[in-house]
Amino acid sequence: METKEREGANNVYFENWAPKEEYRDLLKEMDVGLITLTAKNTTPAVPAKLMGYLAAGLPVLGFLHKESEAHKIIREAGCGETAPYDDEDACLNIILQMYDNRENLKVMGSNGLEYARKFLSIEAVIRQWEKIII
Repeated sequence: METKEREGANNVYFENWAPKEEYRDLLKEMDVGLITLTAKNTTPAVPAKLMGYLAAGLPVLGFLHKESEAHKIIREAGCGETAPYDDEDACLNIILQMYDNRENLKVMGSNGLEYARKFLSIEAVIRQWEKIII
């Protein structure tokens, strides 16, 4: 917030926690879903926000620690860009890349939604579990 004020970034907004009922409407207002996962976290964790962004058809910009499986998911889905959380140059480069290619944001969002339907829907997950337990 201090950086926003110092830089005069009038197109950056900070909101309070959104209740579940309002979350879907909030996603519709966004151009890109931002995911951050500190380098201090060394598990292969996938932030839950990613699933919400995919389901909403929202392109994803991820600043993630190197071990996060979210890099792989975003790459496979073709739904956005990622960079290591602690690599400022790489993070800036993907921001600029997405901005310069913003005409592709809708395609990225559609790719993410299709990926979610194919691999993350209840039916898809049940099929995966059946393969494991049967």
